[in-house]
Amino acid sequence: MGFVGSVYADREIAGRRERVVSMSSWYLDKAYRGQGLGFELMGSATADDSATYTMITVSPRNLAMLPKLGYRILDHDRHVWSASGRPVAGLDIEQDVGRILERIDASRQLMLRDHAGLPVRPVLISTRDGSCLAVFSVKKKGEEVTYFDALHLSDPCFFAAHAQSIADSLLPPGKAVLAVDRRLLADHKADGAVEPIPVARYYKSRRLAPSEVDNMYSELLLLDLKLD
Repeated sequence: MGFVGSVYADREIAGRRERVVSMSSWYLDKAYRGQGLGFELMGSATADDSATYTMITVSPRNLAMLPKLGYRILDHDRHVWSASGRPVAGLDIEQDVGRILERIDASRQLMLRDHAGLPVRPVLISTRDGSCLAVFSVKKKGEEVTYFDALHLSDPCFFAAHAQSIADSLLPPGKAVLAVDRRLLADHKADGAVEPIPVARYYKSRRLAPSEVDNMYSELLLLDLKLD
């Protein structure tokens, strides 16, 4: 009669082992709708209070039901940067996965290996003062604009401070933008424009704050969906 799909991942977050579950699908046969069965189905699938549940891509028709299931808004807007055309100095951009793996910690090495073969682009950005591993999903959207959507940032403060230079160094010629969900910057001040996410992201958790929940290990990577 119905089905709820999910992607489970045990993550190391703030020194703790946390189970994060990305909800990938929710379906109930039309003959059984309107009786509360879909609500019961999702409630049963997300009943473990020790886990964090996310809906990174949400169908608008399900929005009214999510608060009743205990979901809260995870994010509703994002920062975006276009290339400024100015020269960049003092910023190193490493995109070779092998060399990146040699320079990051064990938990992030595992994260990249878990996503091997999936449509992600890891980039290690460095200056004399620090570095940040950023993992992007690169897709064309709307009017053929290439979005570099950040899925994970190892150092939000570093990224926020250098975001425009990163956009100038990383974005290809033509219509392209660097995009980061607001929470991934962990309240660090950043420039760039702010635009709404077409449909807000949601989560259900008693353990994690929004800034601790990224977009890795999610259904959008497995199904090659657009991050919107």
